[in-house]
Amino acid sequence: MVGGGLAARSHLLDLCCGRRLTPVAVCTAHPGTARQVAGTFGIPRAHHDVTAMLRAADLDALVVAVPPRHAPHVLRHLTAYSLPVLVDKPGARRAADLADALSGPGRVRLCVGYDRRYQRSARQLRQILRHGVLGAPDQVRCTWTADFTHRFTASGTYRDRATFADAVLLDTASHVVDLLAHLSLLSPLPRITGADVRRTTAATGPAFSFTIDATPDTPHIQVTADDGPPSWELVVRGTHGTARLTGHGLVLDPPRTLPVDAVGTVRPVEDLHRLATGLPPLGATPAEAIADLTVLDLVREYLRRPWLRPRSKAVARPGGAC
Repeated sequence: MVGGGLAARSHLLDLCCGRRLTPVAVCTAHPGTARQVAGTFGIPRAHHDVTAMLRAADLDALVVAVPPRHAPHVLRHLTAYSLPVLVDKPGARRAADLADALSGPGRVRLCVGYDRRYQRSARQLRQILRHGVLGAPDQVRCTWTADFTHRFTASGTYRDRATFADAVLLDTASHVVDLLAHLSLLSPLPRITGADVRRTTAATGPAFSFTIDATPDTPHIQVTADDGPPSWELVVRGTHGTARLTGHGLVLDPPRTLPVDAVGTVRPVEDLHRLATGLPPLGATPAEAIADLTVLDLVREYLRRPWLRPRSKAVARPGGAC
């Protein structure tokens, strides 16, 4: 395990509760944190240098759960190894950073653990859309709510050390974008036609929102995140029906039998075994993770557009003056 924060501890709990893998070493930037995490989870080795850990421990797999700005630095150390690697989402702050980190020599067996991909109902909706059960999707609405103000001021993680705008896009908007991509509802380079993000926790308005224009093959998409009880939903409207996906499951209108999904809902660390045995991961591949970050880059680019004064047009008066 590389990392000792909230995400790393969540993955460690999953590892300790599972039967396939046993945590044998943990590495954090500070030796004291590494020793503390090792003591909490009964891990025999604690390190504060990734290269030293890779040389000292006989590892079968690796989990990287560090802040996005540090993940590329860690990943550069792994290109010389063929270990299965699970990276906590989104894997970097920018698409170019992740692509550069994985461009070194060697073959990295890696996936990025976006939670919605491990949800059975999300994969069922993917099958439904692929088989055209809803007809052609023409509109998608994504709504996320959470206590964003508290999450990004008192979390004790990178969230409260980054700017609110950057943190909320990486932490929450990345989930939305990846789910849309997983469901094949996004074009490779979608056209952002509107975007807004709260600049600070003290500001008012939605945490973030953005609109993606429709193409001949993809629907119009509206995404909004705001303060409220923790909840999320994605609604897809097609020519033959509507699907509503939430954390509790999938509902179709009109009702239909859901496709069979033999895998079920699993935890991201299960992907390490899939990667080790040659099975395709449920999480995002490197190319998919880079594509997710590319969409976030497009949202940031839209937000940086300069404000242009509206051009006025003279209106004629009945008397001839204008």
